[in-house]
Amino acid sequence: MAIAGKAGKWAISEYPMMKRRLIYLVVVLVMICLLPLVGIGYWGSGRLLFPERRVLQDYHRKILEDPQRFGISVQDYEGPQKTPCLMVEPSTEPREAKKGRVARELLAGKGQDLRPWGEVRGTLILLHGRSGRK
Repeated sequence: MAIAGKAGKWAISEYPMMKRRLIYLVVVLVMICLLPLVGIGYWGSGRLLFPERRVLQDYHRKILEDPQRFGISVQDYEGPQKTPCLMVEPSTEPREAKKGRVARELLAGKGQDLRPWGEVRGTLILLHGRSGRK
C-alpha cells in the first residue's frame, strides 16, 4: 500500500541507513577527486613561485668576467627589500660585441636610425619564469 505523498516503494527517506551510506560514498568520491587536484596545485605553485636556479654556464661566466668585450656594462645593486639585482647597460665603447654589431648592421640595412653606442632609450626588466628568465 502506498501512502499519499511518498515517492514510491523505494524512497530513500524510508531507509536512513542507505541514505547515510550514499552520502558517505559521495563524500569519499569527492575527496578522492579533490586530493590529487590539491596536491598537483600545491606542487605546481611551489615550482612557479620558487623556481630552481639554473647553474651558470661557461658562456655566462665569460660575459660576467669581461662585459666590455660583449658591449655591456654590469653593475651590482640591491633593489627593493634587499633583492640582489644586476643593472646591465650598453657600453659606450664596446670592444668585440659581435652580436651587437651584427644587429646594428641589419637594422642600418633596413633604414633604421641608430643612436650612438651606449645611449639608453628605456628600461627592460627581466623576471624569472618557470623555466628561466622572461
